[in-house]
Amino acid sequence: MSLARLLLLTGAVLAVHLLLLGAPRLHFDSRAPAMGRVLSTRTIVRPGPSPASLAPPTPRAAAGPERRATPARPRKPAQPSTTAAALGDTSVAAPPPELSVLGPTPTEPLAPESASPEPAEQEAVTRPPREDGVSARLYSFPASARLSYEIEADRFPYTASAALEWQHDSKSYQASMTIRKLVTVRSQTSVGSIGADGLMPTRFADRSRNEVAAHFDRNGGKVTFSANTPEAELLTAAQDQLSLPLQLAAMVAGEPEKFGRGTTITIQVVGPRQASLWLLTVEGPETLALPIGELGTLKLQRNPRQPYDQKVELWLAPSHGYLPARIRLTDPNGAYLDQKLQSIEGLY
Repeated sequence: MSLARLLLLTGAVLAVHLLLLGAPRLHFDSRAPAMGRVLSTRTIVRPGPSPASLAPPTPRAAAGPERRATPARPRKPAQPSTTAAALGDTSVAAPPPELSVLGPTPTEPLAPESASPEPAEQEAVTRPPREDGVSARLYSFPASARLSYEIEADRFPYTASAALEWQHDSKSYQASMTIRKLVTVRSQTSVGSIGADGLMPTRFADRSRNEVAAHFDRNGGKVTFSANTPEAELLTAAQDQLSLPLQLAAMVAGEPEKFGRGTTITIQVVGPRQASLWLLTVEGPETLALPIGELGTLKLQRNPRQPYDQKVELWLAPSHGYLPARIRLTDPNGAYLDQKLQSIEGLY
C-alpha cells in the first residue's frame, strides 16, 4: 500500500473518532459533565415520620403500695336450718327428766369468775348434766278406800264437803273427787295404769258446768287438751292434779327413809288445760287436830315459782297408808280452800 493511501486511511479513522466524540450523549441528562470534575456518591436516608405525628405512649398507672396477701378465713361450720329444725329435728333428743327425790344439800360458794373449770373426761355419748338424786322406784300403794272431807274456804261463808274414792288392782287404777257446795257440784276423775313409774294416768277430767280433759299420749310422748290449749311434752312419771297425792302416798310408803325434812321432789303435774313442773319440799312431821281426830302426818309443800302459781300444802297420814289427811290450796290473792279428813272407809 502506498504511503499516501495509508495516511488517507488514518486520517479518515481519526475523523470518524472525532465525529463520534462530538455527537450528543444517549441519556436523560443533556448536560455533559465538565471534564476533569470529580464525581462522588452518597447514601441519602429518607427521613421517617415526624415524632410529633406518633401517638404518645400510654403512661403506666402509678404503682400503689404493695398489697399484702390476706390469708383465707376459715369457713364456719354449717349451722342447722331453723326451718329444717322446725319441720323435724333429726338429732337425738335428750332424755326427759325423771321423777327424782333429792336430799337436802348445803349451799356451796360460787366459784370465782376467773377460775376455769377442769376439762371433763369426754364420754362416748354426751348427755346433759343431771342433779344428784335417787329415782323413786319403790312404791307401796294404799288400799282402795273412800275418804270424806270437810271443806273450809274464804270464798263462801259455809262449809262444803268432798269425797275421794280411790281403787286399784295393782295393774290399773281409777280415782274421783267430788266437791259439793249447796247445789253446785264439781268433780275430777283420773284413770290409768300402774307400772314401773307408779301411777301412769291416761286421762284426767275436770267437770263443773262443762268438762275439760287432758289426754296422756305415752306413745307420742305428749299431753293434749280438749280445751285446745297447746299440747305439752309428757315427762317420765308425770301425774295429774288428782293422782298426785296418791302417787306421793305410794312413794313415801315405799321408801319412807328417803323423805326426811328438806327433801325435794321434782315432778310434772298436768291440769285440765296445761302442764307444769312442780317442786315439792318435805316440811317434816306434824300432828293435826282434824274432824276425824288427831293424826300424825307428814307435810309436803309446793311453793309458788311464778306470780300466778298456787301454794299447795299436803299432809299425808302414815296410819292410813299415807293417804291425804289434809289439802290446802292458796291463791296468789290470798283466797284459800282447805279440806280436812272427816272419815275413811275401806273399799275391798
